[in-house]
Amino acid sequence: MKKLILITLLIAVFSGVPASGQSRGPSHTAEEVIKLIQNVKVERSYLVGTQEELVLTPGQAIRLNFKDNPAGVKDFIFFYNNRYKTVYIYNRYTNDTEKEYRGTRLYLKKKKAYTSARLYFFYEYEPKDNKAFVKFRATMSLSEKDRQQIKEIDEAYRRSEAEELQAVSELKWDLEEKVLPLKIIMDDPNGPNMVKLRKKYGLEGLVSNAKDDYGKLKLITGWVHKQWKHTSNNKPSKSDPLTILKEASEGKRFRCVEYAIVVTGCTRSLGMPSRRLGLKRSDVETTKRGGGHVVAEVWLKQFNKWVFVDGQWGAIPQVNGVPLNAVEFQHAIACESPGLKIHFATKKDEKEYLAWISPYLYYFDFNLDQRFFAKDYEKRRYSPLRGKIMLVPKGAKNPKVFQRNKPIKNCRYISNPKAFYPQISGKKSGFIQTVIMKGN
Repeated sequence: MKKLILITLLIAVFSGVPASGQSRGPSHTAEEVIKLIQNVKVERSYLVGTQEELVLTPGQAIRLNFKDNPAGVKDFIFFYNNRYKTVYIYNRYTNDTEKEYRGTRLYLKKKKAYTSARLYFFYEYEPKDNKAFVKFRATMSLSEKDRQQIKEIDEAYRRSEAEELQAVSELKWDLEEKVLPLKIIMDDPNGPNMVKLRKKYGLEGLVSNAKDDYGKLKLITGWVHKQWKHTSNNKPSKSDPLTILKEASEGKRFRCVEYAIVVTGCTRSLGMPSRRLGLKRSDVETTKRGGGHVVAEVWLKQFNKWVFVDGQWGAIPQVNGVPLNAVEFQHAIACESPGLKIHFATKKDEKEYLAWISPYLYYFDFNLDQRFFAKDYEKRRYSPLRGKIMLVPKGAKNPKVFQRNKPIKNCRYISNPKAFYPQISGKKSGFIQTVIMKGN
């Protein structure tokens, strides 16, 4: 069988900078990872620059130690999951404890692109007799041959991304559908925890030089984007912006949903209504992984509209300088709008992002109760508002499960974007802000 050459950069990945098309972090819990890692014995010591071949059988894990600790790496653990055709890789630096492993995963059916760092790993995968042969070579520098090979694979990967992007279809909606006015409840910007968030992190000072709310949103997005490096397998102890920022300052890393929570909390504390928005692929019910992504949407009064914010990528889409909501974003991609640009908080590849985000722009949903700091009795008081609203393309199936086995509960399905994106008016009521959303 023809070999699929997988080139990936482990040190960059473990530092939070993945190669193109690569998922950041295995989908194991921290406890499962530690249990797995601590039971793996050292197979061999590895010297940088030599050629090695690992034969991984399903369920087997192999530990490699480095003789000279290149780039400060202490050891690597490879674990082969045959069911998902995936090799999980964990590493630890010389000063890390037993519980400070970092992880990534390689999907063996996909080619990987290249990102630069000090230590480079080259992989080849060849399935045979239900085993994975992972051949690799490590080096501290790249030869001209290495660079040419990386360039060729990277160009092939980007061509495939471009082809995938061109295949995006414009979604159809039921604009005549009648939808009752929706209500969403949020934390009061002047509540004690929102004031604490605003004051503790100097948010007013951060945006003091912004000319308008859009300028403030760009600054907040950039600030949040830089607070931690993304991982897909870690949760905070509590899902509120104060807890997430505190634990991020202690070195923890979080998922897309935590970026959305902090963007939402920070903008809301500055008086801009905001909500977390779930994005889901068309195959959300049947895919094993990667079925969804979470972003924020912020109401900008100057444009009289909701605006899409991807905190994980530090991205805000816009057409001719006007920011877009999620549905408008999908339309702009599908119709190849010439004025479509992505405002990034840090340097990113726009084509890569568009290809990555496009499949997620199919189903859109948000919870009516958007509060972070409500107490239990307060939640019960507003329990009728705790459901989910999902926007479904006209003629598409209403998804009932997420990634095969997670039920989507208490969800109301609509297909009219005018109801999903209404004009809003707000009035304060005690510890919350109630926003009554009226359709156009």
